[in-house]
Amino acid sequence: MIYFLFLLVSTYALDQCYIKETTRNCFKYYDQIGNFTCDPNLVITESGYLCEGAFKGRTVFTSVILEQITSVDDYAFEGCSNLETFTFKMSESSSSSDYIGKSAFVGTKLKTINLNNIYLIDESAFAGLTSLQQITFYKYFPSTIRKNAFRNSGLQSIGYSVDVPYIYRDLSIVDEYAFSGTQLETFTLYENSNMYIGKGAFSNMTNLKHFNMSGCPTISEEMFAGDVLLERILFTENVIRLGKNALKDCVKLTKLHLGNVITFQDNLQYITELFYHGINAPTGVLGEINLNSAIKVYVSKNYSPANLKFLSSTATKLSCNKDQKYDFNTSTCVACENNYVTYDGCSDECTINSYLCSWKDETCLDYFCSGYACNRCNVAGKKVFDYSSKTCTDICNTGNGYYLLGDGRTCKNCNILNCLKCAEKEIMDPNTYFSYSSTKCTMCMPPNIVTTSGTCVSSCDVQNNYAYYVDINGQQVCQKCSDILTNCKKCTSNNTCLECSASSYLLEETNECVSNCPLNYGTNSEYKKCVKCTPNCENCDAQSSNGETQMCKTCELGYYLVSDTNECVASCADYYYPIEGSDTEPKKCIQCERNCVSCSGSQGEFCSKCELNYFLYDEETPQGCQDQCYDGYYETNENGIAKCKKCSVIENCVTCESETKCTKCGNNQYVQEDGSCGDTCPEKYRKGDGICEECPPLCRDCQASGKTKCDVCELNAFYLDNKTCSKSCEEGYMEIKDTTPNWTCKKCDDNNCKTCEISTDEKCVECKENFYYNGDSKKCESGCDLTTHFVNISEKLQMCSMCNKAFSNCQSCTSQQCTKCETNYYTQPDTPHTCERDCPDAYYKGDGVCTKCTDNCLSCDEYFCHSCEEKYVLSNGDLTCERCQDKSCLKCSQGKEKCDKCESPKLMGKDLTCVDTCESGYYSINDEYCEMCQDQNCAVCDRFECKECALGSFMSSGYCRSSCPDGYYENIKVCSECTKMASEYGVCKQGDLECIGCSLGNNSAISTSMLFALLCMAMLLF
Repeated sequence: MIYFLFLLVSTYALDQCYIKETTRNCFKYYDQIGNFTCDPNLVITESGYLCEGAFKGRTVFTSVILEQITSVDDYAFEGCSNLETFTFKMSESSSSSDYIGKSAFVGTKLKTINLNNIYLIDESAFAGLTSLQQITFYKYFPSTIRKNAFRNSGLQSIGYSVDVPYIYRDLSIVDEYAFSGTQLETFTLYENSNMYIGKGAFSNMTNLKHFNMSGCPTISEEMFAGDVLLERILFTENVIRLGKNALKDCVKLTKLHLGNVITFQDNLQYITELFYHGINAPTGVLGEINLNSAIKVYVSKNYSPANLKFLSSTATKLSCNKDQKYDFNTSTCVACENNYVTYDGCSDECTINSYLCSWKDETCLDYFCSGYACNRCNVAGKKVFDYSSKTCTDICNTGNGYYLLGDGRTCKNCNILNCLKCAEKEIMDPNTYFSYSSTKCTMCMPPNIVTTSGTCVSSCDVQNNYAYYVDINGQQVCQKCSDILTNCKKCTSNNTCLECSASSYLLEETNECVSNCPLNYGTNSEYKKCVKCTPNCENCDAQSSNGETQMCKTCELGYYLVSDTNECVASCADYYYPIEGSDTEPKKCIQCERNCVSCSGSQGEFCSKCELNYFLYDEETPQGCQDQCYDGYYETNENGIAKCKKCSVIENCVTCESETKCTKCGNNQYVQEDGSCGDTCPEKYRKGDGICEECPPLCRDCQASGKTKCDVCELNAFYLDNKTCSKSCEEGYMEIKDTTPNWTCKKCDDNNCKTCEISTDEKCVECKENFYYNGDSKKCESGCDLTTHFVNISEKLQMCSMCNKAFSNCQSCTSQQCTKCETNYYTQPDTPHTCERDCPDAYYKGDGVCTKCTDNCLSCDEYFCHSCEEKYVLSNGDLTCERCQDKSCLKCSQGKEKCDKCESPKLMGKDLTCVDTCESGYYSINDEYCEMCQDQNCAVCDRFECKECALGSFMSSGYCRSSCPDGYYENIKVCSECTKMASEYGVCKQGDLECIGCSLGNNSAISTSMLFALLCMAMLLF
C-alpha cells in the first residue's frame, strides 16, 4: 500500500493545499494534516493539468492563477462558492491545446476571467455565474464553445489583452444556448468561413444591441429569439438559411443585411428595411413566406430575377464599386480608407463582403486576403500560410499539433487536446445538414491514447463505447466495442461486454452477443439480455422491470410448472393440484381455490381440506372454503378437517351449532332449552325471530317490551323508570317495597340527597359528593365554609358544624383539629385542637399558630433566638444555636470554647473545660467545678485546709513552707519535730540520729552523728 501511494503521488505544495498525481500528471486538492490553513490565493506554477473535480466544493479559495497548466478538467472548481478571479497564463508557445472542462466553474462567484491559448470551453463551464462581468483572452479566441457555456451568466464584455483589429476571429463552433441570457451589448464574428452556430446560441440576451458576423451559412433556430434591444445584425457572407423563429421578439430590429439566402423560416415580423446581397431569389419553407409589403428590400445589381420580385415585396437594386463600402448611416457607397481594400479584395463589384474594409497585407498575392490577414503566401519562399498566426512560413509543423489543408498551402492547428498529428475530415450537422471541416487525430501525445474517432483520451471511455487496448503501428488505440466483440455496443477494458447492439442479446456467462438466447435462458428485449431461467426451467420469459427476474414457460422432463410462481418443482406442494399434462401441454401444479390446502379437479375446483380458520362444506358440489358456516349449516371437525354440515336432523331448524342443537327455528317455532324447536318459550325468555330471546337481568317477563326492556321483575328486585330491574335503587332514590307486582324506587325530595329513607318527614341518610347536611334546614347544601365550620361525619352523613363549638377559641378547623385560632390565641404544637394565649418553650407566637424556633433554641421571636437549650450557645448574630465545643459541657454562655457548667460526673476545670478530676492545687466544690487551694504551695486540699503540699514544700502547722523551722526536719513534704535532746541543742536531721547544727549561743560544732550531739552537750557543760 505504501509503495502504491508513492507511485500515485509525487509532490505536494506545503503552502497551497494541492497535490500532483504522477500516473495522470494532474493536480488536485490535498488536505494538509494538522492545524494548516490553505492559502485562499491558489497559484500553481508547475506544468500538467487539473484533474476532474480537482478542487470541487473547496470554499477556501478566492482567486486562482495557473501558469503552466494545459487544461482545466470537468468540474474542477464546481461549488467553490468564494472563488472570484481566475487567470490562465499558459504561454502562447505551448505545444499543448488548452481547454476548460464541463461545469468547471459552476457555483462560483467569479467576476473576472483571464484566459490564454484556450481552444475549447466545454458545456456549462461558466453557466449561471450571475457575478461574472468580464472575460479577457490573450490574442486568440477559443475555436469551440459548447452548449450552455455562459448561459444565464452576468457576462457583460469580452476582450483581448492585446490590440487586434477584429475579435472572435478564431471561433468556429458556438453550440446551443452558449451565450443565451448573458448581458453582452455587442458581439462580432469575422474570418470564420465555416462557422457553426447551434439553436438559441444568442437568445434572450436582453442587453444585446449590435451583432456582426461572417462565415455562418445557417442562422439557426431561435438564434436571436428574445433579444428585445437588438437593433442591427450584419452578415458578411452568404447565409443560405434563416432558421425558424430566429428573430422572434426582436422588436427593435428594423434593418437586416442578408447574403444569398436559399430558404426562409422566419417571416421578419419587425423588419422595415432588408438588404439582400444574393443573386437568386430566396424561397420559403413549409409554404411560401410572404414578407410584409411595407418592407423596403434592396438587392445587388446581379440579382437575377428581372421583375425584382422578392417573395411578395418589390426590390430596389443597390451596388457599390470596387474598393467601396456601404455606409449604413447615409445608405450610400463610400470609398475605403487609405491602405484598406474591400473585404474580398479581388472583386469588381459590391458583393456581400464589400461593405467592410480590411488592412491590405503587402505579402499577399493578388490581394487575396481573408479579413485583415493574408490567405495566400509567396514571400521569400515562404508559401505556407499559418492560419493561427496569420503569417507566411516555409513549413507546417505537422508532427507537433498542426496539419496541412488540402490546398497544400494552409497550415492549421489540430485543435485536439494532446494531439501530435491529425488529418482533416468533414462533419455533417444532423439538424441543419450543414457540412463543416474538422480534424481527426492520428497520433496522440503520450501517455494519451488515440481513438478510432480521432480524439485523444487518457483512458478508454466506456460510456462512449470505447474500450480495449490494441497496438496499431506501434501505438495504442481505443477501439469500438463492436470491433472487439461481435455486435457489442458497450464494453469494459477487460473485454467484457456490457450491452449489445439493437439486434442482439447479451449472454453474460459466455460474454457474447447472440441473435437468439439458448435453451434454459429467457430473452429480455428491454435490457437486451439473455437471463438464465430458474432451476429446472427449460424455457422462460425475462420481460421484467429490472431485466433480471423471469417467468418460466416449460419445465425440464419430470418437473411440474407452478401456475402462479412459474417455478419448476418435482412435486406439487400444499394449495396445489398436479396435472400430468400431455404431448402438447406441460405438467403443471394448478393452484387450488382460495384458502384450500388440498384439492382435485381439472381446475382444482374440488377442495378436500381448507386452511386453518376456514370450513369445507360437506357436499358433492364445489363450494370452496368459507370463513364461516352459513344458515342451515353447523361447524364440525372430522379427522382434523373443519367442515360445515347441514342442520337436517332437527325438525324446523334453520341454523344450528351441532347435529342436535338448533340455534334458530322456522315455522313460528322457537329454540328450546334442549336445542329442539317448540311453540313456547320458558320464563325469563320472550318469543323472537325463531328463537327464545333471553330477558334482561333480574327480569321475569319481557314479552311486551322487548328483549332489552322488562315488564315484570323477579322477586326482591326493583323496577326502574327505564323499564329495567335492579337489586337496589339508584342514587337519589329511596326503596319502596310495598308495591305490586314490582318493588319500586321513589326519587328523594332533596335533589342533593344521595340516599334517603321513608319516615314521617323523609330523612336524608347520605348527601351527594360535595354536599353537606344542614341540621337546621334538614337539606343537603353545597359547600361548607371551612373558615368557620368543619365537616363532621356521622356514619354516612356529612354535617357542617361550627368550629368554636368543637374547639375553644377556634376560628377555623377540620374535624380533627383547629387550624386557626381566634385573635390573640395560638394553636398548640402537641395539642393542635386547642387554642391558648401562650406558646410552650422553643416556640414563638406566629400568625395564630405556635411556630417552632430554630433548632436547639429555647426561646425566640420571629427573627432572633433569645436563649438556647443546654449544651448550646447563641451564635451567628443570635440567629442560631451552636453546640458547646466540649460534649460534656451543659452550658457555655461565654462562647462555645468556654464551659460554664459540666455534665456530671465531669468537673469544670480552671481553664473552663470539663475534666474528670481537679488538677493539683485545686479542689472540687459540690462536685461541679474546681477551686484553687488557699495555700498556693498546696497540692491537695479541701475547702478548709491543705491535705498535701506540692513538691518542694513541707507541711508545718497547717501551712506549706519551702523549709522547716528549727527543731524540725523535712520528712516527705512534712516538717517533723526533732527528738528532745536534739531539739534542745539545735537543729536535726532524720530524727534523733543526726544533729546538723547547734543552738545559737552555744559554742558548738556541727556534727553529723550522735557523737556530735554528745559533743554539743559536753561543750555546753564546760
